[in-house]
Amino acid sequence: MPTFNVPNLEWEKAAADLGDALKEAAYVAVGLGVLTFQRAQVRRVEMAKQFAKFSGESVTPGIPDLETFLAQISGVAKLVDAAVTPARKQVDEQLDRIEEILPEAARQTVKSVRANALSQEQAIRSAFGLS
Repeated sequence: MPTFNVPNLEWEKAAADLGDALKEAAYVAVGLGVLTFQRAQVRRVEMAKQFAKFSGESVTPGIPDLETFLAQISGVAKLVDAAVTPARKQVDEQLDRIEEILPEAARQTVKSVRANALSQEQAIRSAFGLS
């Protein structure tokens, strides 16, 4: 019967590395959200300038009325959410599979990181009216 040598894996280090990777992914997601928000603001100013050219009105560099601003931000948030949701589902499915094979201590670390990321996501979704 053949013998197989299984390398001795450092599960604690692997769990820590996975936790770090998940944190970095959360930071990237938040960063992309901030960049998208800033890009939407720049686009809003550009559109206001174009409108002013055609309407002959003066444009102030400030924020338009609050309802218009919130509607614009909500629209951008919905577009970003629609684009990110399929990828997020795939990542969640892969993380579920990884969790199944981890030892208990590592599994608990991953679950904790994922729960924290989910609560952050829910707060952001609520702030943008995506709940």
